[in-house]
Amino acid sequence: MMNFLVKFFKALFFLGFSLGLLQAQIQTHLEPKQILIGDTASLAITITTDARHQVNLPQVGDSLNNYLLITKTDTDTLQRGNNLNLIHRLTLTGFDPGKFIVNSLPIAINGDTIYSETQYLEIIDIPVDTIHQQIYPIKPIFDENITWWEKNKKYLWYMVFGGIILLVILLIIILYLRELRRKRYNDNIILSPYEEAMLALDKLDQQQYLRNENFYAYYSDLSFIIRQYFARRYEFEALALLKEDLPAYMFYQELISQEESEKLKQFLADADQVKFAKKSIEIVKSENYREWIEKIIHHTRPIVEEKVPNHI
Repeated sequence: MMNFLVKFFKALFFLGFSLGLLQAQIQTHLEPKQILIGDTASLAITITTDARHQVNLPQVGDSLNNYLLITKTDTDTLQRGNNLNLIHRLTLTGFDPGKFIVNSLPIAINGDTIYSETQYLEIIDIPVDTIHQQIYPIKPIFDENITWWEKNKKYLWYMVFGGIILLVILLIIILYLRELRRKRYNDNIILSPYEEAMLALDKLDQQQYLRNENFYAYYSDLSFIIRQYFARRYEFEALALLKEDLPAYMFYQELISQEESEKLKQFLADADQVKFAKKSIEIVKSENYREWIEKIIHHTRPIVEEKVPNHI
C-alpha cells in the first residue's frame, strides 16, 4: 500500500512539472523581414513561464552566422504574479545581399531546452541607376588656402606652455652656470698668510672647543695655525721644526723678539703636553694663548699686505 502511494505522488509531481513546461510559451518575431545593406532588424524572443522556473537565455557572440552580425543585445523582464515574461532582443545587420536563415535559438527552462522559431531575413542591395543618372568625372584636388595661424591656432596653449617651460629651463641653466662660475672664481682665490690665519682663528672660535673642554682639538688647531702662518709668511718649513727649534730659529733670524720667542716656546710645550700627555690647561690660560697668537700675527704681518691675484 505504501509503495503504491509513493508511486502515485511521484507521478503527480512529474505530471505537474510537465504541465509547467507545457505552460511555458516562446514567441519569435522579426521586424522588419527585409532590410537594405547596413540597416538593422530586431529579433525579439518572448518567453512566458512560471516565475519559479529557472530560465537560461541563449548565449550568442557577435554573429549568428557568416552573414548576419549582432550589433546589440538586451533583455526586458516583467513579472505579474506567478507569470514571468522575458523579452530577449537581438539587433541584426548584414552587408551581403541575399535571403538568410535566422536559426532557432535554444532556451533552457528548468534544464529542459525549448527552441525559438526559425525566421528569414532578406538583405537587398541599394539600387543604383547607372542609365538615367548622369555620372560626373572625379574632381581634381584643390589646395585649400589656410594661413599658418588658422592651421596652428588650436595648438596655441601648447606653444605657450612649451615656451614657459623652455624659459624656465633656460633660466635654470643660466643660474647654474653663474653659480659654477662663482664657485670656480672663489676656488681660485688665494688668501694671504695673514688673511688665512685670521680666517682660521675665526673658525676655531666657532668650534667652541674650550666650552666643551676639548683641549686636544683646540691646541692642535691653534698650534697648526701659528706654524702654518710662519711657514707661509717667512717661507720656511715651520711645520717640520720641533717646539724648541722653531722659536730659536725665528729669534736667530730676527723675525721675533726674545720675549716672543720664550712665549712661543712655552705655548708649543703646553700644546705638546695637551696633545701627547692629555694634560688639561686652564680655560683662561688657553684663551690668553689664543689672544697672544692673534697679536703676534698682527705684529709680524707685512706693513703693506701684498695682494695675490684672484685667478691663477
